[in-house]
Amino acid sequence: MDVSFLQEELKRWGELIITVGGSTFEIHGGDNVQFDIQKNIIKFSAPDAQYILNANSIAVVKMHLGHIAQ
Repeated sequence: MDVSFLQEELKRWGELIITVGGSTFEIHGGDNVQFDIQKNIIKFSAPDAQYILNANSIAVVKMHLGHIAQ
């Protein structure tokens, strides 16, 4: 999946629920998320760890209706 598309959708929806390799991650617009368009990766931190996701491995992106950022 294209990182620039995901970045725009996060701005639009305010939240993305991403499934990668059977693991699910919930990313919010206010989170410290970095989108590296050249490497096609997403970096973010959670209380327990730092994550680097290969956008080519993303199987599903879920966006809740009613969460569209105003």
